[in-house]
Amino acid sequence: MLQAGNTVDPEIFTQRLIDLSPDEHREKMMTIAEQLERIGWEKGRMRGREEGWEKGREESEAVLASRTPRANRGRGGRYSRRGSREWAYTH
Repeated sequence: MLQAGNTVDPEIFTQRLIDLSPDEHREKMMTIAEQLERIGWEKGRMRGREEGWEKGREESEAVLASRTPRANRGRGGRYSRRGSREWAYTH
């Protein structure tokens, strides 16, 4: 596993590596494992946030497109606020 750089279950691999390490290195290994876990969690959180923003943008565009009269689509118009809740399509 170590030579290939890949494992089916990284948690088991890491725990086994820690278990086989001399006592003086176990605490350092646990700290490294915890740091890697935190980094992975943060990356996952950021990816989820980016995907959420993208999905929200796509859904907003779909809603706006559904409100655009078909004859005006693709003519360079845009939506703008007319009131606190009302949107209007302008050319």
